[in-house]
Amino acid sequence: MRKRIYAAAGMLLAAALMAQGAMAEQVTSFGAPQPAQVEEPAPAEEPAEAVDPAAEAGTEVAAPAEGGADALAGSELYDFTCLVDGETYAFPMTVDEFKAKGWTLEETEDLAPRQYAMVTAEKKNGFSADKATAYVINFDINTLPMEECVVAGLEIEAFYVEPGKGLDTVLPGGITRGVSTLDDIYAAYGDATDVYEGDYYTSVTYEMDYDKRVELKVGTESGVLEDVEIRNFVVPEGFVTGEANDEVPEAVAAYARPEALGDDLTSFTVDFDGALYVLPVPVSVLVEDGWTIDEAETDPVISAKDYGWVTLRKDNNKSISTIVNNFADYATNPSNCWVTSLTGGGYSGEGITMALPCGIELGMDSGEFVEVLDGLGYEYEVEEGDDYSYYTLYDENYNGYDFYTSSAENEYYAPSTLYEIDMQCRP
Repeated sequence: MRKRIYAAAGMLLAAALMAQGAMAEQVTSFGAPQPAQVEEPAPAEEPAEAVDPAAEAGTEVAAPAEGGADALAGSELYDFTCLVDGETYAFPMTVDEFKAKGWTLEETEDLAPRQYAMVTAEKKNGFSADKATAYVINFDINTLPMEECVVAGLEIEAFYVEPGKGLDTVLPGGITRGVSTLDDIYAAYGDATDVYEGDYYTSVTYEMDYDKRVELKVGTESGVLEDVEIRNFVVPEGFVTGEANDEVPEAVAAYARPEALGDDLTSFTVDFDGALYVLPVPVSVLVEDGWTIDEAETDPVISAKDYGWVTLRKDNNKSISTIVNNFADYATNPSNCWVTSLTGGGYSGEGITMALPCGIELGMDSGEFVEVLDGLGYEYEVEEGDDYSYYTLYDENYNGYDFYTSSAENEYYAPSTLYEIDMQCRP
């Protein structure tokens, strides 16, 4: 049985920084790890036109195996097509199209946007069933059941079905599982993007990028192609994206404001510009307190289980530009999402007041701040600059605080003060 859930590696920028799933209980102790730094992703560059390896090789390509000449005529490796048991496959395809070829799929949980699962697929072969691994991915903006997703690749392995005993596979150029050698592959496709030589097999990979590739494994003992992996994680032509839902998620509606700052720094309670919050806090709660969404600098729709950017403004001189998370199973507007980090003071939080439990607040004397921090008993790290000190206090989940204090010689901020606080808490 195989069932693994992943975020598509080439498709989720900064995915490792974004929490997915339902909100969990907050961590209540701090350790030494440094926080992950979140930066706005750079705009994607236009992809270069793909050059098929077979054409680039300039070699004569072998004729397709018998029975596949018509189906694969004119196809190239980066068309991501193949024949399996005489039927043509072109990836990506819908789950329904895949099943129509005789496959059944092991059920899996719903998939969030741009999430994929490696799912065991079975195809009837006489009184038994041949097994392979299907890459099922969700290209929508809403969380979807597997049945409504896309099969964007297939992996056929000797571990499940030995060559010649089922799942007869032919690739463009006539490369055939159980028949073609490593020399045949090179003759058809030229030099590979990557080659791995192990004790039991040699793997050659031809790839446009990580999510658009073909990997072929030739057995050391057999000397022929045994395993074929094709993945083409691109949105199919004619794909219709679902619609966003403006319904307020239950967790957002249930958010409760704290009554006081308290004396527990791990509670992530904050007095932010005169209002009390516990992080994470819904955008809609900040809007209730006088912040307005700058629509020109805010993502209008945020996919399910995903993140986006929002800019909030107040009193004509205060602004917050930050990442917000959508923990719902459906795409929605930013008001229904959660602010997981806040900054007071410094350049980005200029003019905003900010106070934390235990008497920590912007503008306090830097010496008094250090006394408070030391008295809490938490492990923290400090870096000394020419005219400032930088304190980091984070738990194992990278939830915590950054503190900046100025030296007596600082020319930009009031000397010897706590001039900036950054806090973040992601469930």
